[in-house]
Amino acid sequence: MGAAPLTKKCLESKQVRREFGDADDKINNVAKMLDEANRVSCHLLSTNGYDGDALRVEVKKVQKQMVTVPHSREQIALIAESKSHGSLFFATGGAHITGDDFFKAAASNKRKEEISKMEAEKKKRLLFEKWSVEGKAVLDQNKSVDDLIGSELEKLLLMYHIPKAKHGNKGEKKKKWEEIKQRNEPPPAFQLWGPNDEAELCNLCKMEIKMEDTALERMRVIEKLKMKGSINNMEICELNELEGKIKEVKRLKTEKKEVNEGGSQSEEGRDLEQAEV
Repeated sequence: MGAAPLTKKCLESKQVRREFGDADDKINNVAKMLDEANRVSCHLLSTNGYDGDALRVEVKKVQKQMVTVPHSREQIALIAESKSHGSLFFATGGAHITGDDFFKAAASNKRKEEISKMEAEKKKRLLFEKWSVEGKAVLDQNKSVDDLIGSELEKLLLMYHIPKAKHGNKGEKKKKWEEIKQRNEPPPAFQLWGPNDEAELCNLCKMEIKMEDTALERMRVIEKLKMKGSINNMEICELNELEGKIKEVKRLKTEKKEVNEGGSQSEEGRDLEQAEV
């Protein structure tokens, strides 16, 4: 319906939400007729000595407002959580889909995945460290296998990263520990959770997403590196052409910078004038 060829036919569907004054169709015409009838009726009551304005109503167009400040961290978080076009529109107030905030929102979801993985890694490393400390404390007692109680055998097996589900009863724990001692194996190595890891996790949790963290900016960096790498393989005519384009881009960027600086200076001048007044 209105897709091939592309037309506005789909807007005539009854499932499309309407607003007063947004089009000249049946629904808007009915709304206009109701508004006019109410206005005439209230005027008639007023001319006959009644308070007609008490019954006056007006069909008003709903004004949509954004629920967040543009380019704020809250808006980026809301965009990242949006699962439908309606929720996106609610979060942005209809901002263009290619805005920087949408790329930052995509990077925000990826950042959340990184945080989840790092928190799981932190939990695992701290658990390994706990098992290692408790197991070494049992070893320091220099007890024989027969003198070890069930909880101590459990700590020794955990130090070797053997899950509790595979420990069995006390006799089985003792047998497993004797086998480990016969093999003379050291406990599995693991990396401790250090201050640098904690600082990295805290930095990720701040959710300060910059354009440098987005896929778009990473693609730009790659394209720049490709361009720099291809210069050595260019012919002289191609280099001359590239040099001309570079000069043109530099000229445009310089003009843009001068315009921006002029605008900021004029704003400062207006602020000074208002302060003096």
